[in-house]
Amino acid sequence: MSQIGPAIVFPLGAPGNVRGVLTVGRRHGAAPFPPAQADVVASFAAQAGIALELAASRTEAQRLSLYEDRDRIARDLHDLVIQRLYATGMSLEGTMPMITRPEVASRISNAVDAMDETIKEIRATIFDLQARDTDRPDLRTDIVNVVEDMTPLLGFAPSLRLGAGLGGEIKPEVAEQALAALREALSNAARHAAASRVDVTVDAGTDGLLIVQVTDNGTGIPADGRRSGLRNLASRAEKLGGELRLGPAEPDAPSPGTRLEWRVPLG
Repeated sequence: MSQIGPAIVFPLGAPGNVRGVLTVGRRHGAAPFPPAQADVVASFAAQAGIALELAASRTEAQRLSLYEDRDRIARDLHDLVIQRLYATGMSLEGTMPMITRPEVASRISNAVDAMDETIKEIRATIFDLQARDTDRPDLRTDIVNVVEDMTPLLGFAPSLRLGAGLGGEIKPEVAEQALAALREALSNAARHAAASRVDVTVDAGTDGLLIVQVTDNGTGIPADGRRSGLRNLASRAEKLGGELRLGPAEPDAPSPGTRLEWRVPLG
């Protein structure tokens, strides 16, 4: 660079969004650039900056379009395929008491087990579709693992929906407490709700809150029932500056169920 004399540096991009610089120089000892030549190079730099900005915008648009397609496919797999498999499995299990031949009952039981394995594989595919390119530990993996761990205790696979906001920054302590709260909420549903369906939704919203929602169609919370598990959930939320919201899922239904929302700031 020692042979370069007079030089001009032009930014590539708009102010506040500079993507590089263009440096034009003359040999050491040469005269400075006349204004006319500087204007030509400045015009070129401006056009180059626009081209870089358009290329970056196009790349970002393609990336977002890919993520939207993957999220749409994941939603369809969850809302259509998994729910139909689950309903078919429940229907087959309902026919078991009517079967008198043991070999037929065994075949149906094996078919239901195969459906459960298929549901697990589809959930893994949904997670892969929703995952973003990142080296950070992804909370979604741990949520899926917790739900799968709690499935035998419940006796059936809960419905699971993971929001796109989980791909953002979430404080490790918040993620750890959210997993513990989810496990405890599912444990409470398994031990006390007498439910045949549990829906789990976890998302981080634009309001800066991580929300874990567990809804069941069980008997609801009795007024004189033990609440030690609920107190633990409330305490976990309060320590992080959040809250526990609790109420019936369908107040007017014979089995009102329970809707539990564990809400805490992201960090």
